[in-house]
Amino acid sequence: MNVGLIECGEPGKLFQTPSFSKNAELTVRKVYTRIHSSEENVKAMFPQAELVNDTQSIFQDNGIELVIFFNPATSDMHIVGEAIHAGKHVRIDD
Repeated sequence: MNVGLIECGEPGKLFQTPSFSKNAELTVRKVYTRIHSSEENVKAMFPQAELVNDTQSIFQDNGIELVIFFNPATSDMHIVGEAIHAGKHVRIDD
């Protein structure tokens, strides 16, 4: 399954899930992070993934089936809704 990752809140939360990165059933295709300091870590952890500048790049990609949100706040729920509206499966990790 092709995946888009969105890191919403606390920097580095995305990198505290090592078992996720080794899941052979999930292929990370695109990553969006608001924290620029995470970009180097994203490239190291997911070298095959494209680092994107906005969430729409993930939502509009027909090849991405699942969007995983890391540490979203209540104020981020509108983008979760956008992912669902775009026909994506959604998972929220705290």
